[in-house]
Amino acid sequence: MPEEKPFGLTSTRGRPKQVGLKERRQDEILLEATKQFAEKGYAGTDIDSIAASLQVGKGTIYRYFPSKRELLASALENGLTALHQFVQGRVDTVEDNLDKIYVAVRAFLEYFDQHPQLAELFLQERACFKNQTQPTFFTVRQDRMEPWLERHQQLIAAGRIRAATPMEWLGLVNEMLFGLILTNHLLSRRGQHEQQAEHFLRIVFEGLWTDKEKREQRLYSVENCDRSSSES
Repeated sequence: MPEEKPFGLTSTRGRPKQVGLKERRQDEILLEATKQFAEKGYAGTDIDSIAASLQVGKGTIYRYFPSKRELLASALENGLTALHQFVQGRVDTVEDNLDKIYVAVRAFLEYFDQHPQLAELFLQERACFKNQTQPTFFTVRQDRMEPWLERHQQLIAAGRIRAATPMEWLGLVNEMLFGLILTNHLLSRRGQHEQQAEHFLRIVFEGLWTDKEKREQRLYSVENCDRSSSES
Protein backbone atom coordinates (compact mmCIF):
# COMPACT_ATOMS: atom_id res chain seq x y z
CA MET A 1 0.00 0.00 0.00
CA PRO A 2 1.34 3.48 -0.85
CA GLU A 3 2.80 5.43 2.04
CA GLU A 4 0.37 7.81 3.71
CA LYS A 5 1.93 11.24 3.99
CA PRO A 6 1.06 13.96 6.50
CA PHE A 7 -0.22 17.09 4.83
CA GLY A 8 0.50 20.62 5.90
CA LEU A 9 1.88 23.89 4.74
CA THR A 10 5.34 23.14 6.04
CA SER A 11 5.84 20.46 3.41
CA THR A 12 4.34 22.12 0.34
CA ARG A 13 5.69 24.38 -2.36
CA GLY A 14 5.28 28.10 -1.93
CA ARG A 15 5.85 28.14 1.82
CA PRO A 16 8.99 29.94 3.09
CA LYS A 17 11.51 27.51 4.54
CA GLN A 18 12.01 29.62 7.64
CA VAL A 19 8.91 30.51 9.59
CA GLY A 20 8.41 32.02 13.02
CA LEU A 21 7.64 30.15 16.21
CA LYS A 22 3.92 30.96 15.98
CA GLU A 23 3.60 29.58 12.44
CA ARG A 24 5.65 26.50 13.30
CA ARG A 25 3.57 25.81 16.38
CA GLN A 26 0.29 26.23 14.46
CA ASP A 27 1.46 23.82 11.78
CA GLU A 28 2.57 21.26 14.38
CA ILE A 29 -0.82 21.47 16.11
CA LEU A 30 -2.71 21.15 12.84
CA LEU A 31 -0.69 18.16 11.69
CA GLU A 32 -1.20 16.34 15.00
CA ALA A 33 -4.87 17.28 15.15
CA THR A 34 -5.38 16.01 11.62
CA LYS A 35 -3.73 12.72 12.49
CA GLN A 36 -5.86 12.22 15.60
CA PHE A 37 -9.14 13.32 14.01
CA ALA A 38 -8.52 10.88 11.16
CA GLU A 39 -7.58 8.00 13.47
CA LYS A 40 -10.00 8.50 16.38
CA GLY A 41 -12.80 10.53 14.88
CA TYR A 42 -13.92 13.98 16.00
CA ALA A 43 -15.74 12.74 19.10
CA GLY A 44 -12.85 10.47 20.11
CA THR A 45 -10.23 13.20 19.90
CA ASP A 46 -9.67 15.63 22.74
CA ILE A 47 -7.42 18.61 23.18
CA ASP A 48 -5.57 16.91 26.05
CA SER A 49 -4.36 14.07 23.82
CA ILE A 50 -3.19 16.49 21.12
CA ALA A 51 -1.32 18.55 23.71
CA ALA A 52 0.23 15.42 25.23
CA SER A 53 1.47 14.19 21.85
CA LEU A 54 3.10 17.56 21.20
CA GLN A 55 4.40 17.81 24.78
CA VAL A 56 2.79 21.19 25.31
CA GLY A 57 0.18 22.47 27.71
CA LYS A 58 -3.50 22.43 26.77
CA GLY A 59 -3.48 26.20 27.01
CA THR A 60 -1.03 26.34 24.10
CA ILE A 61 -3.58 24.64 21.85
CA TYR A 62 -6.36 26.99 22.94
CA ARG A 63 -4.10 30.00 22.39
CA TYR A 64 -4.16 29.25 18.67
CA PHE A 65 -7.51 27.46 18.33
CA PRO A 66 -10.26 28.50 20.80
CA SER A 67 -12.31 25.31 20.39
CA LYS A 68 -12.10 21.77 19.06
CA ARG A 69 -14.53 22.66 16.29
CA GLU A 70 -12.33 25.57 15.18
CA LEU A 71 -9.36 23.23 15.27
CA LEU A 72 -11.12 20.82 12.90
CA ALA A 73 -12.12 23.69 10.60
CA SER A 74 -8.53 24.97 10.55
CA ALA A 75 -7.18 21.46 9.89
CA LEU A 76 -9.51 21.19 6.89
CA GLU A 77 -8.51 24.59 5.55
CA ASN A 78 -4.85 23.76 6.10
CA GLY A 79 -5.22 20.53 4.13
CA LEU A 80 -7.10 22.28 1.32
CA THR A 81 -4.45 24.97 1.10
CA ALA A 82 -1.78 22.29 0.83
CA LEU A 83 -3.89 20.60 -1.87
CA HIS A 84 -4.19 23.88 -3.77
CA GLN A 85 -0.45 24.47 -3.64
CA PHE A 86 0.25 20.91 -4.79
CA VAL A 87 -2.14 21.15 -7.74
CA GLN A 88 -1.05 24.67 -8.65
CA GLY A 89 2.58 23.57 -8.68
CA ARG A 90 1.70 20.98 -11.36
CA VAL A 91 -0.59 23.32 -13.31
CA ASP A 92 2.16 25.94 -13.55
CA THR A 93 4.36 23.49 -15.47
CA VAL A 94 2.12 23.54 -18.58
CA GLU A 95 0.86 26.37 -20.80
CA ASP A 96 -2.14 25.00 -22.70
CA ASN A 97 -5.49 25.44 -20.94
CA LEU A 98 -6.69 21.92 -21.71
CA ASP A 99 -3.40 20.52 -20.48
CA LYS A 100 -3.89 22.51 -17.28
CA ILE A 101 -7.21 20.74 -16.72
CA TYR A 102 -5.68 17.32 -17.38
CA VAL A 103 -2.77 18.02 -15.04
CA ALA A 104 -5.03 19.47 -12.32
CA VAL A 105 -7.29 16.41 -12.24
CA ARG A 106 -4.33 14.03 -12.08
CA ALA A 107 -2.67 16.06 -9.32
CA PHE A 108 -5.94 16.30 -7.37
CA LEU A 109 -6.41 12.53 -7.31
CA GLU A 110 -2.73 11.94 -6.60
CA TYR A 111 -2.84 14.26 -3.59
CA PHE A 112 -5.74 12.42 -2.00
CA ASP A 113 -4.10 9.09 -2.77
CA GLN A 114 -1.13 10.27 -0.70
CA HIS A 115 -3.21 12.06 1.96
CA PRO A 116 -6.37 9.99 2.63
CA GLN A 117 -6.66 11.54 6.08
CA LEU A 118 -8.01 14.71 4.47
CA ALA A 119 -10.88 12.72 2.96
CA GLU A 120 -11.52 11.26 6.42
CA LEU A 121 -11.78 14.78 7.83
CA PHE A 122 -14.47 15.58 5.28
CA LEU A 123 -16.47 12.62 6.56
CA GLN A 124 -15.96 13.67 10.17
CA GLU A 125 -17.11 17.19 9.37
CA ARG A 126 -20.30 15.93 7.75
CA ALA A 127 -21.02 13.41 10.52
CA CYS A 128 -20.59 15.89 13.36
CA PHE A 129 -21.92 19.11 11.84
CA LYS A 130 -24.89 18.15 9.70
CA ASN A 131 -26.41 21.63 9.93
CA GLN A 132 -23.39 23.26 8.33
CA THR A 133 -24.47 25.02 5.11
CA GLN A 134 -21.92 23.26 2.92
CA PRO A 135 -18.70 21.28 3.38
CA THR A 136 -15.51 23.28 3.76
CA PHE A 137 -14.26 21.67 0.54
CA PHE A 138 -16.83 23.55 -1.55
CA THR A 139 -16.52 26.80 0.38
CA VAL A 140 -12.77 26.95 -0.15
CA ARG A 141 -12.83 25.67 -3.74
CA GLN A 142 -15.44 28.27 -4.71
CA ASP A 143 -13.09 31.03 -3.59
CA ARG A 144 -10.41 29.69 -5.96
CA MET A 145 -12.60 29.16 -9.01
CA GLU A 146 -11.90 32.42 -10.87
CA PRO A 147 -8.77 31.32 -12.83
CA TRP A 148 -10.58 28.16 -13.97
CA LEU A 149 -13.62 30.13 -15.11
CA GLU A 150 -11.34 32.33 -17.19
CA ARG A 151 -9.59 29.31 -18.76
CA HIS A 152 -12.97 27.76 -19.55
CA GLN A 153 -14.11 30.92 -21.33
CA GLN A 154 -10.90 31.01 -23.34
CA LEU A 155 -11.40 27.40 -24.45
CA ILE A 156 -14.95 28.18 -25.56
CA ALA A 157 -13.80 31.29 -27.44
CA ALA A 158 -11.11 29.24 -29.19
CA GLY A 159 -13.71 26.69 -30.28
CA ARG A 160 -11.99 23.87 -28.41
CA ILE A 161 -14.90 22.93 -26.15
CA ARG A 162 -18.61 23.43 -26.64
CA ALA A 163 -20.33 26.40 -25.10
CA ALA A 164 -21.54 25.55 -21.61
CA THR A 165 -22.10 27.60 -18.50
CA PRO A 166 -18.62 27.57 -16.93
CA MET A 167 -19.77 27.66 -13.31
CA GLU A 168 -22.19 24.78 -13.84
CA TRP A 169 -19.62 22.69 -15.70
CA LEU A 170 -16.82 23.32 -13.23
CA GLY A 171 -19.17 22.80 -10.31
CA LEU A 172 -20.21 19.42 -11.68
CA VAL A 173 -16.59 18.36 -12.23
CA ASN A 174 -15.74 19.39 -8.67
CA GLU A 175 -18.68 17.44 -7.29
CA MET A 176 -17.74 14.32 -9.25
CA LEU A 177 -14.12 14.53 -8.09
CA PHE A 178 -15.23 15.04 -4.49
CA GLY A 179 -17.41 11.94 -4.72
CA LEU A 180 -14.56 9.97 -6.26
CA ILE A 181 -12.05 10.76 -3.51
CA LEU A 182 -14.60 9.92 -0.81
CA THR A 183 -15.41 6.61 -2.55
CA ASN A 184 -11.71 5.80 -2.80
CA HIS A 185 -11.32 6.49 0.90
CA LEU A 186 -14.35 4.46 1.98
CA LEU A 187 -13.17 1.50 -0.10
CA SER A 188 -9.53 1.92 1.04
CA ARG A 189 -8.62 2.17 -2.63
CA ARG A 190 -5.06 3.40 -3.10
CA GLY A 191 -2.55 3.58 -5.93
CA GLN A 192 -5.12 3.85 -8.72
CA HIS A 193 -5.13 7.62 -9.20
CA GLU A 194 -3.41 7.61 -12.60
CA GLN A 195 -5.86 5.16 -14.16
CA GLN A 196 -8.80 6.92 -12.52
CA ALA A 197 -7.68 10.30 -13.84
CA GLU A 198 -7.39 8.88 -17.34
CA HIS A 199 -10.88 7.31 -17.22
CA PHE A 200 -12.42 10.40 -15.62
CA LEU A 201 -10.96 12.79 -18.20
CA ARG A 202 -11.93 10.55 -21.10
CA ILE A 203 -15.55 10.36 -19.96
CA VAL A 204 -15.77 14.09 -19.22
CA PHE A 205 -14.29 15.21 -22.52
CA GLU A 206 -15.25 12.39 -24.88
CA GLY A 207 -18.38 10.98 -23.26
CA LEU A 208 -19.55 7.40 -23.61
CA TRP A 209 -21.34 7.61 -26.94
CA THR A 210 -19.61 6.44 -30.10
CA ASP A 211 -19.59 8.77 -33.11
CA LYS A 212 -22.39 6.64 -34.62
CA GLU A 213 -24.52 7.00 -31.48
CA LYS A 214 -23.89 10.75 -31.36
CA ARG A 215 -25.16 11.08 -34.96
CA GLU A 216 -28.24 8.99 -34.16
CA GLN A 217 -29.00 10.97 -31.02
CA ARG A 218 -28.62 14.22 -32.93
CA LEU A 219 -31.02 12.96 -35.61
CA TYR A 220 -33.48 11.81 -32.95
CA SER A 221 -33.40 15.25 -31.32
CA VAL A 222 -34.08 16.98 -34.66
CA GLU A 223 -36.98 14.64 -35.45
CA ASN A 224 -38.54 15.27 -32.01
CA CYS A 225 -38.15 19.00 -32.46
CA ASP A 226 -39.84 18.87 -35.89
CA ARG A 227 -42.67 16.72 -34.52
CA SER A 228 -43.29 19.13 -31.61
CA SER A 229 -43.37 22.09 -33.99
CA SER A 230 -45.92 20.44 -36.30
CA GLU A 231 -48.17 19.46 -33.39
CA SER A 232 -48.21 22.99 -32.03
